[in-house]
Amino acid sequence: MFAAPSTSSNMSQGNLASGGQWQSQGQGPNSLSGTVTMQLQNTLSSLSPDQLNRIFSLADELREEDGSYLEPRDSIRPERRSESGFDLMPLVVAGEEWARIEAGLIQRVRAWNLFLRDIYSGQEILRANVVPYEIVYADPNFHRGCARLPGVTASYLQLSAFDLQQDSRGQWQVVEDHLGVAEGASYALKKRQILRQIAPRLFDGREILPIEDFAIQVLDVLQELVREPDGAARGVLLARGSSDTHYLDHAALARQMGLPIVQGSDLVVLDSRLYLKTIGGVERVDVILRRLSTSLLDPVTFDRTSRYGVPGLLSCVRKGALAMANGLGSDLANNRALVAHLPAIIEYYTGEKPLLASPQVLEMRDVDVREEVADNRDAYVIRHAWQRGPSHEWIVRHMPPHEWNRFWQEIEAAPSEFVAHKVPVQTLYPSWTANGSNAAAVTLRAFALGQDRISSCALAWTGMASSLSTSVVQMTDQIKDVWILRGASTPSISVHAQAEEAPSRLRLTSRVAESLFWMGRYVERAELTARLLRIVQVQPWPMLDSIAARQRQSLWAAMAAVSGHAADFFLQQGPHAVTSQEIPFYLMLDREHAGSVISCLRSCRQNAENIREHFPPEVWSVLNRLYLQIALHADQASTEQVRMVLEDRSLHQEVITQLDELTGALEKHMLHNDAWHFWQLGVYAERSLMTILTLKEVLAPEIGGSTFIGPVSSVNLDLLLQMLAGQYAYRSLYHARPVAARVARLLLQDQEFPRSALFCLQNMRHALTSTLGDRPAKGADAPVMHCSRLITELNFIDIATYFPRGGENGSTLTSEDDLADMPTPEFPRKLTELTEMLLDFNVLISDHYLDHQVILREPELFDLSTPR
Repeated sequence: MFAAPSTSSNMSQGNLASGGQWQSQGQGPNSLSGTVTMQLQNTLSSLSPDQLNRIFSLADELREEDGSYLEPRDSIRPERRSESGFDLMPLVVAGEEWARIEAGLIQRVRAWNLFLRDIYSGQEILRANVVPYEIVYADPNFHRGCARLPGVTASYLQLSAFDLQQDSRGQWQVVEDHLGVAEGASYALKKRQILRQIAPRLFDGREILPIEDFAIQVLDVLQELVREPDGAARGVLLARGSSDTHYLDHAALARQMGLPIVQGSDLVVLDSRLYLKTIGGVERVDVILRRLSTSLLDPVTFDRTSRYGVPGLLSCVRKGALAMANGLGSDLANNRALVAHLPAIIEYYTGEKPLLASPQVLEMRDVDVREEVADNRDAYVIRHAWQRGPSHEWIVRHMPPHEWNRFWQEIEAAPSEFVAHKVPVQTLYPSWTANGSNAAAVTLRAFALGQDRISSCALAWTGMASSLSTSVVQMTDQIKDVWILRGASTPSISVHAQAEEAPSRLRLTSRVAESLFWMGRYVERAELTARLLRIVQVQPWPMLDSIAARQRQSLWAAMAAVSGHAADFFLQQGPHAVTSQEIPFYLMLDREHAGSVISCLRSCRQNAENIREHFPPEVWSVLNRLYLQIALHADQASTEQVRMVLEDRSLHQEVITQLDELTGALEKHMLHNDAWHFWQLGVYAERSLMTILTLKEVLAPEIGGSTFIGPVSSVNLDLLLQMLAGQYAYRSLYHARPVAARVARLLLQDQEFPRSALFCLQNMRHALTSTLGDRPAKGADAPVMHCSRLITELNFIDIATYFPRGGENGSTLTSEDDLADMPTPEFPRKLTELTEMLLDFNVLISDHYLDHQVILREPELFDLSTPR
């Protein structure tokens, strides 16, 4: 992570033509890569300002839809945005130059692999005094528990990365090794995808090595590690989750590989085998692609405070029942002090001189080195030997005297923990952003797959090498696409034979099922709130002293109940009461109100962020765009434009339309597997509950703690049908004015109306049986049985019992219709009973399938009374 001096400068086309500051070996105007760079510069120069503005605007829109922006773009604070903007100019690497990089990195990977194999076995290199003992033994990433682990003696490194920079002479140097966890490949894939979409002319006639098969290449490496026949190995990607800086990278890679992202709490070790806790029981795991350091993986053996690991994980590896990529203990090779001895390490194991150099690293444990750095501190960068990130890298010349004095005391107290190197002078490369053309230092990250292959999927970014750990917004701006020109022959890739019978997918984890279940509920709640408000908002305010206002009080009661309030919420007075003018904002855009549309969408999106790998990009794009649009309206709520869309209810309709689009995207693009069924389960559970609740409050509103029962006007019933999108369903069935009994039958018992309680419950049962089978395991069938009881209860409701004919409950019919327009007092009590049963169903779902409940398929293994 070497920091370049601040050398960014304006660069005209004339500077490019003459080589300018960015000219270097293989990069001058007479080289292939230099010629391509000049052609790209000419192409961009030929674009009009309007064309460039459109390109950059489209780039912003695509990144916003993809989730690169976690807030609306217009509300992101300027200091949190990159000053440069989206870079259109790729880093061009000629084929011959890339071949030299490949050869040097393959040599480096092999040397590191031999070093790790030796350190965790005979430690011959330490006995030969090639590497000092103290560097290895003082590093907390050296784990004695990883010695002589089976399965890693052949290869410790399946996916590694190396950061390279060009010095002032144009020589590529490796400035950082990532041998425990290699991240960032998905950033390169996303940059290429966006650049192809917004500026396809740049690719015309270019012979560029493809990068789209990176995830497949990683899968090949994992399958070779496990060596299961026909690719039957079951793998997962183990990470911290959404709290990790690189979570979006993890999610994108996992989705492209078809692997679930799991956290330590999703896994359990039983009898020295690793299992995934799913909604259908535990399922064996054969291989892990880890995104965690070794120290965090097993709190029993390594860091006891780790909240991210799995107790007993090391025992699975030691028994040979689990493969790990990269091998446990490989994080040791990230120690920067080892780089000072890397030429000797390479020569010791391979008998060769390094093909790629590294800048000279000075070990601060040497007194002479400390004196040199102290006397010439402005010329040096100091870094921690084994801790990574910008907070562990210090450009000394930027430090004020008092801070330097304090920092120097830390170095003197533990000098072996620090290394130093001189501030490098890097080659500058052209960039083209919305601010124009300029030159900037570039870091190139190359990815190694196993020991013999360097992927053509490479990542480059401008600025400090350590900037890859900054926010996604900034990284999307700083990243450059890397074009490796086709030159040298590409090594062939072995393809595994296809299985005659497709293997089954891993079941859904309980944690992910819970997120999907609640996402479905939040989406349905947001839609229903918008639907009801669209109708209720134009009704007379219930506090007005008028006949019309009193007649519509039941509609406002339904609106209050659905949004999480008491039915008489809008009749209350006092300092915390909501006025009629505040209602649209309160129910649509108020972040402080948990039942508002924006709060529901925010909760839905937060859950989606935690399980990004389960959603196709098309689904995430719709959900993210909708949330950002609503959030922007909330941020601008005081403007006339927002007040207008709230008043004319066009925002309400836009929410409903986009939620319909989300449903279509889910139906079309999402696998109809466990994830789909738990989403559907949440949607229908919320819909059935809200339908019954709305029906109850319109027919028998609870005002002031008492249930009011009286004749229900056909106008109110018609508005109720509009609120629940049932007007056409009713009229196509009855061809007459709404009558309370018929409306109740439609909303409760109609098997074809998508919002009826019966329709919802039947789909809930279908989702459960599709996920768990018609005969779930013993103990897992309680939700299915409860759902079936609810269906039976609904089917046996005799509507005529609760809506007696005229004169039986004191009412007088005013038309020829022989059905009553008001219920008996028992009807709201029946609806309350149904509501409680639905709430009990949600509890059963949580108890049996969510909250990391595990059903063991072999319970006799844990029954001490069973003879062995």
